[in-house]
Amino acid sequence: ENFFSPVKKEIVVEVVKTPSSVTQGLSGRMEMISANGQTIDGLLFIFPDKAIRHFWMKEMLFDLDICWLDNLMFIECQRSVQKEQALEIYTSPKPAGLVLETKPGFLSDEDLNAKLFFK
Repeated sequence: ENFFSPVKKEIVVEVVKTPSSVTQGLSGRMEMISANGQTIDGLLFIFPDKAIRHFWMKEMLFDLDICWLDNLMFIECQRSVQKEQALEIYTSPKPAGLVLETKPGFLSDEDLNAKLFFK
Protein backbone atom coordinates (compact mmCIF):
# COMPACT_ATOMS: atom_id res chain seq x y z
CA GLU A 1 0.00 0.00 0.00
CA ASN A 2 1.34 3.44 -0.89
CA PHE A 3 0.79 6.80 0.65
CA PHE A 4 2.07 10.27 -0.06
CA SER A 5 2.81 13.49 1.73
CA PRO A 6 2.31 16.92 0.15
CA VAL A 7 6.06 16.97 -0.45
CA LYS A 8 5.29 14.22 -2.98
CA LYS A 9 7.37 11.51 -1.36
CA GLU A 10 5.86 8.15 -2.13
CA ILE A 11 6.51 5.39 0.33
CA VAL A 12 5.56 1.75 0.09
CA VAL A 13 4.32 0.31 3.36
CA GLU A 14 3.01 -2.95 4.65
CA VAL A 15 -0.15 -2.34 6.66
CA VAL A 16 -0.71 -4.29 9.87
CA LYS A 17 -3.91 -4.09 11.83
CA THR A 18 -4.77 -7.53 13.20
CA PRO A 19 -3.68 -8.27 16.77
CA SER A 20 -1.24 -10.99 15.67
CA SER A 21 0.36 -8.87 12.90
CA VAL A 22 0.65 -5.90 15.28
CA THR A 23 2.36 -8.10 17.88
CA GLN A 24 4.75 -9.57 15.29
CA GLY A 25 5.59 -6.29 13.53
CA LEU A 26 9.04 -6.47 11.93
CA SER A 27 10.42 -8.83 14.58
CA GLY A 28 12.58 -11.58 13.14
CA ARG A 29 12.84 -10.07 9.65
CA MET A 30 16.35 -9.62 8.25
CA GLU A 31 15.49 -6.37 6.44
CA MET A 32 12.61 -4.09 5.43
CA ILE A 33 10.74 -6.73 3.42
CA SER A 34 6.99 -7.34 3.63
CA ALA A 35 5.51 -10.63 4.76
CA ASN A 36 4.97 -11.53 1.07
CA GLY A 37 8.56 -10.69 0.05
CA GLN A 38 8.15 -7.16 -1.37
CA THR A 39 10.73 -4.48 -0.55
CA ILE A 40 9.01 -1.84 1.59
CA ASP A 41 9.91 1.54 3.07
CA GLY A 42 8.01 0.99 6.28
CA LEU A 43 5.46 -0.84 8.34
CA LEU A 44 2.23 1.05 9.13
CA PHE A 45 0.30 -0.02 12.21
CA ILE A 46 -3.39 0.92 12.06
CA PHE A 47 -5.21 0.79 15.38
CA PRO A 48 -9.01 0.95 15.86
CA ASP A 49 -8.68 3.82 18.35
CA LYS A 50 -6.29 6.50 19.55
CA ALA A 51 -4.33 5.61 22.68
CA ILE A 52 -0.91 5.98 24.20
CA ARG A 53 1.14 3.35 22.31
CA HIS A 54 4.07 1.34 23.64
CA PHE A 55 6.60 -0.31 21.31
CA TRP A 56 9.80 -2.23 21.89
CA MET A 57 12.55 -3.84 19.80
CA LYS A 58 12.16 -7.45 20.92
CA GLU A 59 13.66 -9.81 18.31
CA MET A 60 14.45 -6.91 15.94
CA LEU A 61 17.40 -7.48 13.61
CA PHE A 62 17.85 -3.86 12.44
CA ASP A 63 17.41 -0.32 13.80
CA LEU A 64 14.27 1.78 13.18
CA ASP A 65 12.62 5.16 13.42
CA ILE A 66 9.26 4.85 15.18
CA CYS A 67 6.81 7.61 14.22
CA TRP A 68 3.58 8.29 16.11
CA LEU A 69 0.64 9.78 14.17
CA ASP A 70 -2.64 11.41 15.17
CA ASN A 71 -4.96 10.87 12.23
CA LEU A 72 -2.56 11.57 9.35
CA MET A 73 -0.35 14.15 11.07
CA PHE A 74 2.98 13.21 12.65
CA ILE A 75 3.12 13.73 16.40
CA GLU A 76 6.78 12.83 16.84
CA CYS A 77 9.39 10.31 15.71
CA GLN A 78 11.67 8.36 17.96
CA ARG A 79 14.80 8.44 15.80
CA SER A 80 17.35 5.62 15.44
CA VAL A 81 15.88 3.14 17.88
CA GLN A 82 18.63 0.54 18.34
CA LYS A 83 17.99 -3.19 17.94
CA GLU A 84 20.35 -3.75 20.88
CA GLN A 85 17.86 -1.94 23.14
CA ALA A 86 15.44 -4.86 22.86
CA LEU A 87 13.71 -4.39 26.22
CA GLU A 88 13.46 -0.60 26.29
CA ILE A 89 9.87 0.63 25.91
CA TYR A 90 9.18 3.54 23.51
CA THR A 91 5.95 5.41 24.28
CA SER A 92 3.96 7.84 22.15
CA PRO A 93 3.94 11.34 23.68
CA LYS A 94 0.16 11.55 23.17
CA PRO A 95 -2.60 9.26 21.89
CA ALA A 96 -1.87 7.85 18.44
CA GLY A 97 -4.04 5.83 16.05
CA LEU A 98 -1.24 5.11 13.58
CA VAL A 99 2.40 4.18 14.04
CA LEU A 100 4.92 4.08 11.19
CA GLU A 101 8.24 2.24 11.44
CA THR A 102 10.91 3.08 8.85
CA LYS A 103 14.66 2.77 8.45
CA PRO A 104 16.51 5.43 10.46
CA GLY A 105 16.52 8.77 8.66
CA PHE A 106 14.28 7.61 5.80
CA LEU A 107 11.82 10.43 6.54
CA SER A 108 13.28 13.93 6.58
CA ASP A 109 12.17 16.72 8.92
CA GLU A 110 10.27 18.18 5.94
CA ASP A 111 8.42 14.88 5.47
CA LEU A 112 7.49 14.87 9.15
CA ASN A 113 5.91 18.32 8.86
CA ALA A 114 3.57 17.13 6.10
CA LYS A 115 0.13 15.58 6.31
CA LEU A 116 -0.11 12.09 4.87
CA PHE A 117 -2.80 10.70 2.63
CA PHE A 118 -3.45 7.30 1.13
CA LYS A 119 -3.32 6.49 -2.55
